[in-house]
Amino acid sequence: MPKKTPATGTVYGTSGSARNLLAQRLASLHVGTAVSWHGLTLIPVFPGQASDPVDYETLANALSGGRARVTEVRGGSVPELGVKQAGPLPVLLLDGDQLVGGRQNRVLNTTILVPVGIDFVLPVSCVEQGRWHATRADFGSGEIVPPSLRNLKGRSVSDSYRQGLQARASQGEVWASVAETLHLSASYSPTSDLYEAYRSMDARIEEARERLGAPVAGAIGVVAVFGGEARAADLFDKPETLAEFWPRLVRSYALEAEAAVPTDPAISVAAAHSLLVAGERAARTTATAFPSHGLGEDVRITAPEVTGAALVHAGVAIHAVLFGTGATAPRLPGGSATTNVPSGTATGTGTGGASPGPTGTSGLFQSVFGTAAAGGGARGGQAGRQGSPGTTTPPSPRVVFETTVGATLLSLVHGDLLRAECAALIVGANKRLSGSSGLPGAIERAAGRAFIAERDRRILASSPTGFYRGSAVVTGAGDLRDGPARRAVVHAIVTKFEHGSRVPTTPDIVYAAFRQALELAESYGFESVATHPVATRVTPPGTTPLATATATVMARALWDAIVDHAAVSRHVRHVQVYERDAVRLDDLVHALREASADA
Repeated sequence: MPKKTPATGTVYGTSGSARNLLAQRLASLHVGTAVSWHGLTLIPVFPGQASDPVDYETLANALSGGRARVTEVRGGSVPELGVKQAGPLPVLLLDGDQLVGGRQNRVLNTTILVPVGIDFVLPVSCVEQGRWHATRADFGSGEIVPPSLRNLKGRSVSDSYRQGLQARASQGEVWASVAETLHLSASYSPTSDLYEAYRSMDARIEEARERLGAPVAGAIGVVAVFGGEARAADLFDKPETLAEFWPRLVRSYALEAEAAVPTDPAISVAAAHSLLVAGERAARTTATAFPSHGLGEDVRITAPEVTGAALVHAGVAIHAVLFGTGATAPRLPGGSATTNVPSGTATGTGTGGASPGPTGTSGLFQSVFGTAAAGGGARGGQAGRQGSPGTTTPPSPRVVFETTVGATLLSLVHGDLLRAECAALIVGANKRLSGSSGLPGAIERAAGRAFIAERDRRILASSPTGFYRGSAVVTGAGDLRDGPARRAVVHAIVTKFEHGSRVPTTPDIVYAAFRQALELAESYGFESVATHPVATRVTPPGTTPLATATATVMARALWDAIVDHAAVSRHVRHVQVYERDAVRLDDLVHALREASADA
C-alpha cells in the first residue's frame, strides 16, 4: 500500500510560501461574541477575507456514504491504518479524530487530505492499549480527543518531522494521557479505552453541546477558553466544515472543562484574540512546513506561547489548530494543570547528605546523584556497607536515596521487594500474569492458592490471548495480605513470549505499563506502593536480550513513569523501587546518572 512520506532533510518552510500563507490567514481573522457554559467559553472566529474554495468531503461523510473504508494494514500495525476511497472528492481527516473498531481504537496524528482513488496509509496512535483483537473488520469515525491529548501528540509529531521521519507520536505519552483522562473523569475501562471517558460523562458533555448551540453563521473557527485561558483553536477554510465538526469539537472541549472556573466573557475574548495573534507571529517567524502525508504541506508551529499545525493546500489553509502553552495536560480539580516536568528537593540518606536541587528533571537527578552516587555510588555508600558486591539477600531493606516530587516521596531501596512496607506491590508481568521463576514466581508462591485462583479468573475474563503489553491489571494479594499491610498486586504487563521465545521489551512499553499501574494504584487509593526495575539485567551470551535498549534507557523509562505520575498524584504518597542485588543496584544508580545528562 503506497504512502507519501516526508523527505529526510527537506525543510520546505524556508521558502516561506506555506507558512506565510498561514500567517496571512491568521492575521485576517477576527473574533466574535462569547458563549459560555460553566467555565468553558467558546469564541467564534470569522474570516477577514474570502479564500478560493477547495473541494473535499470529510471522512465521516465518506464512510457513511460508502465512498471510503478504513482498515488495519498487514493484519494489524499499531501506528498505521489503511484507507481506501474511490472519490469523487479528496477526503479530509482531522487531527485528533478517533477511528473506532479494528483491533484497537486509534486517533489521527495530524490533519490529512487523502487524494482520490489510491490506497493510503494513515499515521495514527493507539487510544485503547488493552485490546488487540478485532471487534469489527473496519473502522468508524468516533469522538475527537480532548485538547490536552491533541497538543501532547502534536508536539511529538513535530519532533518526528524535524528528525526526517513520518508523523509519528510517542505512544507511551499518548497512553499516559489517556490514563490520566480516564482517571480525572472517574472512568474505568478494562482496555484503557479513551471512549469510556466520553461514555461516563456523556450526560454532562451533551448538556454542554446543547447549551452552547450551533456555530454562529459565517464563522470558520472557534477558540475554546477554559477559565480565562485560551486552550485550543480550530480554524477551517469554510463555515460548512466547522459546522460539520462542531458537535464533536464541543464535546471534546467539554470533557476537560470540569474544573474550569467561570470568567468574565471580555477576558475570554481577549485571551482568544491573543492566541490568534501569537499563532500569526509564530507562523511568520518559527513555523516550518513539511510535505503532508496526503495533499499539500503540513505546517508545524512550536513557540513559547503557542504550538499547533496547519494543512495548507492549493493556496488555502484548510485546517489550522493552535494550542496555548497551558494546554499540555488534563486539568485536575481546582484548575491546576498536570505536568511532566517535576520539581523537588532530594534528601540524601547515603554518605554526605544532599543539598536542595534546582527546579526541573535535571535538578532532580543532580540532587539524587549528589547523594546516591557520591564517592563511588551504591557500592561506596549505604548499599556497599550491607555486604560484598553481588549480595542477593540483604538483611533488611535500606534506602539508598530519597527525593520528593510534588507531595510524593520517591525511594530507591536495597532490599527484597517481598519485604516492602506498602499498600500494594507493582510487579512486571507477562500477558497471562503467570510466574514460574524470578520475582514473579516468588510472589506467586508467597501469595498462594487464593492469589492464583483470582489471577486465573481475571485471565478467563480477558481476551483469549491475555492482556496487552503496556497495560496493567490489579488483583488481590492472596497470602501476602499477612505481610505488612499489603492489599493488592498491580501487574504491569511488559513481558511477551512468541513460539516459546521471549520478545524483548521496549522503553515505551515499560513507561506505559508502569504509568498505568500507578494510575490504577491512584484510583484504588493506595497511598504507598513498591516496585522493581525491569529489563535492566544483562543476559548471558547467546540468549535473547530482555530489552531492545540499554539498561540506561530502560531504567530511565521506569523512572520517567514514576516521576511523571508523582507530579500529578493525589493519593499515592510513597513510591519505592527495590533492587536486592547490590551490583545491579549500583548499575541502576549509575544508569540513572547517565540518563540525567540528557534530562
